Amino acid sequence: MESEKQAVELVDFLYRDKSRLASYYAQIFGGRLMESEITSGVNNSKTLQGSLSVAVASGNVTNEKAISEEKKDTLDPHDAANLDVFIKLLELKKLWQGLRHAKPGDLVKLRGSLFLLDRVIIDACLKGMEMTPNQIPGGRKEMKIMKEMLSAMPFPTAYFLKLEDGTIVNGTIKDSGLEEPVSAYYFRYGGNWVGNVILYGILDNITAAKDVLDIVNVPFLSASQTIAQGMRSLLFPPDGKSVTPITICRVM
Repeated sequence: MESEKQAVELVDFLYRDKSRLASYYAQIFGGRLMESEITSGVNNSKTLQGSLSVAVASGNVTNEKAISEEKKDTLDPHDAANLDVFIKLLELKKLWQGLRHAKPGDLVKLRGSLFLLDRVIIDACLKGMEMTPNQIPGGRKEMKIMKEMLSAMPFPTAYFLKLEDGTIVNGTIKDSGLEEPVSAYYFRYGGNWVGNVILYGILDNITAAKDVLDIVNVPFLSASQTIAQGMRSLLFPPDGKSVTPITICRVM
């Protein structure tokens, strides 16, 4: 006997930005879905028949009794509510599939191969760089400054998504939204990338510092922007597209 085809498309969630998903759901549907109920009812009729005694009268007596049964199931919508958000956004034409026609600030759906990078690997890279300081612009002095900054700064987990056309999409993610720790991916995939991954996110609107104000007259701001740009260039490729991820998943 052939197995029946699965009626639903299963999604394996790797990452969810739960606060954003809850906010979008509330804005689209007018509130936050906490639970849903499925109620089913059945009405049964039971007929009882009997004969009257001859001493009383002749004839039959029929007594009909209605019995009502009700079953109520309470469901936790869980990830179904998350999928409802993106289905509705597609219907409203507020979700672009791919980057081709998307503008900064638009919601996008992207497909590609995924790699995650966390603090543990960054620390290991720094130790390796200490052993070869000549390969770093500025040498040991630059390495020392970099190490001091990184030790004092909480380092976010980063993701990289390579699209089919070779474009690299990158950004940071919240550790609390991951289904499992990043180290699990290292042990399972090594240095390889996770294939056939779908990312829903916001194409970041990045405005160059020089277009905002004259940083020459604001020394501390100028210095902070230079350092921040150096931090970004350490982690992300200069031509990478920055996207704030909302959900990362695989379709099964």
